[in-house]
Amino acid sequence: MKILLILFVVIGCAFIGRLFSKSLEIRIESLKEFYRDIQFFKSLVVDEGRELLTALNAMGRKNERFIEHIYIDTKIRIEKNPGMDISSAFENSMVERQMKFGIEHLKAEDIELFSSFGRVLSTIRHSAGKNSIDVYLKELEMHIDVQQEEQKKKTKIYNRMGLLVGLFIGIILL
Repeated sequence: MKILLILFVVIGCAFIGRLFSKSLEIRIESLKEFYRDIQFFKSLVVDEGRELLTALNAMGRKNERFIEHIYIDTKIRIEKNPGMDISSAFENSMVERQMKFGIEHLKAEDIELFSSFGRVLSTIRHSAGKNSIDVYLKELEMHIDVQQEEQKKKTKIYNRMGLLVGLFIGIILL
């Protein structure tokens, strides 16, 4: 009976370590999805020459993820108040959606990077907008690379720590 309890504790702790690792995977996938969204946006606005609000609408219709709602909310805010700065509309949508959705897997630096896309949106109507999208994509790509390296290190640590804690508790129970 004691052996089963020890086995249960070891497996449970290893599972908890794996859950921590999984949250890192979800975070990286969210960053990658956002990167793909920005590439899609660039193709719509820069390559196809679509209007900004049309592009935001197309982006918002892709999935039911946290970020898609922000694109739609931004479009609606601009339509309701045409004089509103698009950067402000995007940031207001970000804040509102953060409160409604569980985005615990994202760090403050990720949210800040997402929010800074609003400033890129405000340059789209100018010739510098095309360059600012490329700069933003490069910055986002570098951020993802750094986070992936961090994820690899932390995943190993979380998995090993979960197992070691389980073994430690198991030894104490003996």
